[in-house]
Amino acid sequence: MAKVLPYHREAEQSVLGIIFLDPKEIVSVIDQLNQEDFFEQGHGLIFSAMKDLFQENLKIDYASVAARLEQTQNLERAGGKKYLFQLA
Repeated sequence: MAKVLPYHREAEQSVLGIIFLDPKEIVSVIDQLNQEDFFEQGHGLIFSAMKDLFQENLKIDYASVAARLEQTQNLERAGGKKYLFQLA
């Protein structure tokens, strides 16, 4: 039987949801997390988009994250627009 890495989906969702609700909270995790730290690929893609927007001094919200994911052709891989709204 193959071993499964431990992860907590709701914890990943909470990190992303908190950043959507209060974008300045990304400051508390930006130096501690990377895309690869997320078990779910979609969550890593979303965090990477948020991080890029922050580093470019752009607003982090559902529309800007969706647009960034769309630019990189990762919106569907990240769960789509509907999933982004569910994170909050």
